[in-house]
Amino acid sequence: MAGQPTPPPAADRAAARRLPHIDWLWVSLIVLFLAYWIYMSALERVDSTPLLARFIFPDLSPLQVAALNFPPWVTGLIELFYPRVLRHLIPVFVGWWLAVEAAVSLIQVLYNCPDRQTARDFLRRLRRNRASRQETAAKVTPQGLDKLRQDSVLLRVGGPVMVLVPDGHAAVVERNARYRRVLASGVHELGRFEYVVAVIDLQPQERVAREIPLLSSDGIPMTTDASIRFRIDTGTEPTHLQPFPFNEEAVRNAAYTGAVAANGKISTWDDGPMGKVKGSLAGQVAQETLDKLIFDEHPREVHRDLTQAVTREVWDKLPKEGIQPLQLRIGRLTPPEAVSHQYTEYWLASQQKEDAIARANGTAHLVQEAEVARAEAEVAMLQAIVEGVRRAQNEAGSRLTGYLLALRLLESLRRMVRTNPVTPKPGGEPGDLARQRDQLALKLAKLEEQLRQLPEDTANVTPSV
Repeated sequence: MAGQPTPPPAADRAAARRLPHIDWLWVSLIVLFLAYWIYMSALERVDSTPLLARFIFPDLSPLQVAALNFPPWVTGLIELFYPRVLRHLIPVFVGWWLAVEAAVSLIQVLYNCPDRQTARDFLRRLRRNRASRQETAAKVTPQGLDKLRQDSVLLRVGGPVMVLVPDGHAAVVERNARYRRVLASGVHELGRFEYVVAVIDLQPQERVAREIPLLSSDGIPMTTDASIRFRIDTGTEPTHLQPFPFNEEAVRNAAYTGAVAANGKISTWDDGPMGKVKGSLAGQVAQETLDKLIFDEHPREVHRDLTQAVTREVWDKLPKEGIQPLQLRIGRLTPPEAVSHQYTEYWLASQQKEDAIARANGTAHLVQEAEVARAEAEVAMLQAIVEGVRRAQNEAGSRLTGYLLALRLLESLRRMVRTNPVTPKPGGEPGDLARQRDQLALKLAKLEEQLRQLPEDTANVTPSV
């Protein structure tokens, strides 16, 4: 069943060529015609002797003519071709001509021949029951078979006709709407009323589908692309002599696999694998949510698992139909633009929320550090003031003047500014620290100069800063 059909041995083919072909129908018709002719001759009872004597020996008397004896084959031929006998053959020839014309008219109407000559040639070929060896074989392909049927009544109705099956193809032949045989690549002669019902491409096929509609378990529509490579079941491994082997049963099933779609288009065997891919893919996607299929943390693993699940399901179905799957690819799942936009806005809102929380946490830490630094600065200021007052008391003894006290306070403030930088407020620039320190130092220097220029009698008065 698998592989190419086995040709007959060379000895059998040679013996078949030596034996003459006998058409027993014509032999029977000729025998019946001769029998009718002889019967009509006997029925007319033609005496050929007087006829011959009249032309050969016109001077003989009737008694002498009766005594003549001519060869039997001569008298038989004269009796057969005598006009009274030949007149009985007129209905035979007229009936034969009428029968042929009626058959031509019937063939022209029945098989929709373009003209009577085409119908006459077809009838003549049917009577011979063989194709001419000098005629060019018609090349049949899956794409051009329909056009050949429209142009040739021999391929539309049946042979005898010569056909050429290209390499990498196989043809399924019917006779009277019944399966007949499978033809391998090469030149073949179709018998009477044999016609090619389908031509199957044995080479690897690839089908691609764009924007396949899908629906997730949460009701979100999406689309994707898919492609599949496959071929007819080879049955055996390819060899150098048979680069395109095939399983005869698989080719036969492929020829009769088809259905009429809703749009009126007839699907063929090579449309089945992609249909199964679409069905399996839709079933697998319907079991998962949109977040799992597209927005998962590991989308590549999800896509790989989806492809493997579809591949297992399709690979289990195709071999049962005589199709050998080779490769399957599934593209990226694409949701509608509105869904993608909505998800993008949701993602941006989540990111902005996380950033705001992070900034709030960082600002709280800075505020806390600023408050601590401000408290430390106040403590340092108080310590500087206390130390300045203590030093002033030690220098002046029991008599504390406002002038001396102010000088010590200014000196303590200057040292505090140099050793304890001013802490910026939250959101302030780092350059403001140096400017604030320089301005404060300048004010202290001016205030010290004013104190030194005061008269002696006003030294006991403490200036207001």
